Amino acid sequence: MTVARRPFFFGVTLFFTAAAAHAQSCQTYLFPYVVGDVTLATVKTPREPILRDEEGCPGKGVSCASYAYLVQGDRVLVAHAQSGYRCIAFFNGRRQTTGWVRQEILNPAAVDPAAPTAANAAWVGTWTRQSGEAQIVIRKQGSELYATATATLAVSRDNVRTGGAEGRLSVQGSNASFGETGGEAGDRSTVCRVHVRLLEDLLLADDGATDDSNSSCGGMGVSLNGIYRRTAK
Repeated sequence: MTVARRPFFFGVTLFFTAAAAHAQSCQTYLFPYVVGDVTLATVKTPREPILRDEEGCPGKGVSCASYAYLVQGDRVLVAHAQSGYRCIAFFNGRRQTTGWVRQEILNPAAVDPAAPTAANAAWVGTWTRQSGEAQIVIRKQGSELYATATATLAVSRDNVRTGGAEGRLSVQGSNASFGETGGEAGDRSTVCRVHVRLLEDLLLADDGATDDSNSSCGGMGVSLNGIYRRTAK
C-alpha cells in the first residue's frame, strides 16, 4: 500500500457522525455510506497509523495498523464511529486510502468559504469517482437538472458487472438525489435512489449500499458510493 502522507490534493476531509453507524465496515468501495453525515477534519498528532478494516479491527488497536499513516495537518474524510475510532478516507495525490483512526486525533475542520454553492452551475459537469470505475454526469435541461450515473466492476475479462441510475436531480441546498422513486418507505435496498452532496470541490454519492451485494443500482459488488471529482463541465 502506498504510504498516505500528503494532504488531500483537493484539500478536503470528511466525518461521519455516530448516527451513521448502521454499517460497521470501513472500505473504499462503500465509502461514504451516508453523504449527509460527512464532515471535515485535520490530524493533530505527529504521526498516526491508519488501521485496516478486518475481523477484530479497529478494536485490536495498533495490531490492525497498515503501512499507511497520517501526519499532523493532513485533511481527511471521516465517517461513522466504532469503539472510539472513526472511518476515514484520505488522498495522497494518487489514490484513496480508507481505514480507521482514533477519534481523539482529529480536529473538526471548517469548510472552505470559497466552496461552490448549490446553484445549478456548481452541480453541472462530469464527475469521476476517485477509486473504482464510476461516473456521474449532471446536465441542465431548461430549468431542471438531470443526472446519469454509471459504474462497472471487472471481476474477470468475461465477467464485467454494471450498475447505474438516472433521473431528475432533486436539489435541497448542497444535497440532492436522483433515480427511482417509490418502494416501501423509501427502502433503497429495493429502489435505486442515489443521494449526492456537494462539499467544496467534491461530489459525494451513496446509493444505499452497505455491503457488496445489496445495492439496487447494480450487480453484486457494484455500487455508486464514492467520492467524485469534476473532470469536465
